[in-house]
Amino acid sequence: TADPSLGIVKGELYLRGKPVKDTILFLSDIIKDDQGNESLVSIDYNTKNRALTDNEGSFTFHNIPPERYALVLVVIPNSFLLLDPNDQSSIIVPVISGEVVDIGRLDYDDLPIPLEE
Repeated sequence: TADPSLGIVKGELYLRGKPVKDTILFLSDIIKDDQGNESLVSIDYNTKNRALTDNEGSFTFHNIPPERYALVLVVIPNSFLLLDPNDQSSIIVPVISGEVVDIGRLDYDDLPIPLEE
């Protein structure tokens, strides 16, 4: 049951037009530098803010506290901040209580994972 004070984030992860399946994603806290710029992310691997892509590349984060998060791809033992495939800006996700944030289809030309044929 969805908690109305929390949010949902969903989307699809693609690599060269093909769904990326069985891949771990995190919504990570954003850290500001001394000037107040959002420049770093912090990953807590024990957090509930993680999702696994399915066979169609779809993912959903449930019951996320309202805040702004960075979308991070985790490829054990590394993790990578995902940038918008169109303009290379950081994907910052504003979660709003009781709302679903659909970040849409993210189709990349390259990711640090093997491309399934």
